[in-house]
Amino acid sequence: MFDTETTINHYQNLKIGYFKIYQEGYIQHEGLVYTPNTLTDKEIKVVKDYSNKTNIALYNHDEFIDSVFYPEVFRLRTLCIGFNLPFDISRIAKDTGISRGKNKGGFTFTLS
Repeated sequence: MFDTETTINHYQNLKIGYFKIYQEGYIQHEGLVYTPNTLTDKEIKVVKDYSNKTNIALYNHDEFIDSVFYPEVFRLRTLCIGFNLPFDISRIAKDTGISRGKNKGGFTFTLS
């Protein structure tokens, strides 16, 4: 399960996200992901304090992609569930591009 919150300008860059990984109905891992350059120092402090207080793992964007999202969803084929998943995945993408070949006319996201 995965969700993100973004900046309110037209870029809608990732500010913070939340995820839970379930296996057979039990939470195996949960955490927060944030992008330091879109949060103020005060917001970063709030996120870190909340993470410490609740004992929820905190990852920066790159750590989340490389240590959690990519290994789970790509390597292990874990089902990724979200309310507006195409939008949320686009917020964590490191790059975007135009698809070629049989997917011509579409788009592609680079995650890792």
